[in-house]
Amino acid sequence: METRTHQLNQLINKHLPDSITPLSEETSGEELMEAVRKRLKFLLDTDMERLLHTLYRIDVAENRVREILSSTDPDLIDTALTELVIERIRQKLETRRKYSQH
Repeated sequence: METRTHQLNQLINKHLPDSITPLSEETSGEELMEAVRKRLKFLLDTDMERLLHTLYRIDVAENRVREILSSTDPDLIDTALTELVIERIRQKLETRRKYSQH
């Protein structure tokens, strides 16, 4: 059975691909957060439409994204979005785990 970290990394690679440095099975903790933050920061700086599409595909709550974009210090938006994305992907994994056991 795959570990939750491995599953999390797979979903991040799927939704936020980085062909230069994909997340490996061993990537966890701070490295994971930093990799996701960098990917989101790149999209935030270069392609807002793609960023919003990506957040939509991940199924991040639109109202929370709007709140972050409108009221967060611009230097901290990437970090706030990272936390939101990681939280949502973890929720998805938990739901999959819960319903795959039945």
